[in-house]
Amino acid sequence: MIKYSAILLSLSLLIFISCEQSLKTLGKESVSIEISLDKPRFPSQNALEKYQNELLINYRRQMNNHFMDTSYGAPPTRYAGNYIYLKSNAQDKKIIKINVNGGNALLLSNKNHKINILRYFEEKSIKDNKIFFRKENLKSTHKNYKFDYIQDFYPAENGDFYVMNHSFPQIPFQTEEELEKAKISEKKQKNIKKDNNNKDLTKNIKPPVIAQNPLVNPQTPHNKNNNLYNQTPPIAQNIPVNPPKPVVKNNPQNVKQEKFLLKFDKNGNFLYKIGKTGKNGLPFDLDKGLHLIYCDKNNYLYLIFKSYNDKSPSLFKESYELFRITPQGNIDIHENDILKWVPAEKGFVFNLSEIQITPASQKLLFHIKYYPTTKSNNSKERGFNPTLSKLIFIDLQNKSYKSDVIRELKNEELKYSLLGVNDQDETYLNIPLPESKNTLQHKLYNIQVLTPSGRNKEIKSLLLENNPEDTWHWFSVGLNGELVVFTKRSQKMIFNYYR
Repeated sequence: MIKYSAILLSLSLLIFISCEQSLKTLGKESVSIEISLDKPRFPSQNALEKYQNELLINYRRQMNNHFMDTSYGAPPTRYAGNYIYLKSNAQDKKIIKINVNGGNALLLSNKNHKINILRYFEEKSIKDNKIFFRKENLKSTHKNYKFDYIQDFYPAENGDFYVMNHSFPQIPFQTEEELEKAKISEKKQKNIKKDNNNKDLTKNIKPPVIAQNPLVNPQTPHNKNNNLYNQTPPIAQNIPVNPPKPVVKNNPQNVKQEKFLLKFDKNGNFLYKIGKTGKNGLPFDLDKGLHLIYCDKNNYLYLIFKSYNDKSPSLFKESYELFRITPQGNIDIHENDILKWVPAEKGFVFNLSEIQITPASQKLLFHIKYYPTTKSNNSKERGFNPTLSKLIFIDLQNKSYKSDVIRELKNEELKYSLLGVNDQDETYLNIPLPESKNTLQHKLYNIQVLTPSGRNKEIKSLLLENNPEDTWHWFSVGLNGELVVFTKRSQKMIFNYYR
């Protein structure tokens, strides 16, 4: 009896130890990058009035679909292979590529201009071996390319990168300073016009000067035959007979709407464009919003488009179309609706909350939330509140696309959000924390790491500076599990990564 008790005790102790997970505090790496951003630009009132019809047509196209492109709100930063990338649609459409280890940055734009890039890094003193921080300004090399609108982009591990270029009717934009100058100029013009209206315009009027037609010989009587071009001589020299019509440049009505994926090599040289039929094929559907773009470790590119479908089984009648594109620009997987792989739950309707793609194993990771269809007496459950969510892997190497539920999330875990996956298929979830955990100086983040089978592995704890100028933090999971953090602070983008 004593022997059996000892065995049971040791088993329970083993189970307790195996269920316990470690708490790891992440430390900031020694390199930090700071990039100055362009000032935001706004449409002028005149431009809005002039192009309102074209804008309405464009917005109707998007709203008829019931969805705006998700990528329009995507963070403008990416990280891959020791390079960080930044897109901008502000003053000039451009892509900036920066090596974390230093060296010249790449500026891909139709205009060459100075970019303020600061790199902070640790260095050991030769004299006393003390570590101190150094700061260097990184220069940029310009490559010329004119983008229409950079909808989204993604870098490959080999240094190539892809840009979703969308050409559609656009209107002139101005900075706040330019808008203010335009208002002052408009006010001056109104005052001049007002002053002119108050003046006596009949004063100082000179009689009209009869101009001589140079085509008429003054020695002969002026007649029809001597006027070589059969023209009536103008009354005054300064007034043209037929004033030229003003030429309107960049008229949005003349812009052909197209959506193509552009591929560039690591040096910023344009290679080719990709459409829905592959390399140099037809443009992607304008009525389908780009939901996700991702390039894995094997340089396969994934595109997921989102659209409205009243026959969809999802809660918000969404449909998701998948393209997978080879490094050569050919489409090897095309699925019109990937929601058919989601397992149904009786008495529930589902919604695809988040999608991630694994870096190495060619899988999709779905975060599915389930909402009860039956009315409950509990008012909280009766609204749009999920009572169950699942993490599901879809193996794209298996042509049956079998779904594998690795974890069911309930209760407090329903608040977790999906951050990403590393190259070992370990899933990273953000655990929301109460405000009481934060201080005036720092903000705490806890990240739950799951094994490929969905079990708890560890919690990574991250303490970030709580700066009032910070607009947002954006997290990305690196291939080796490092956390990449981009922070938008005032008119700067700051890059750090933590291990």
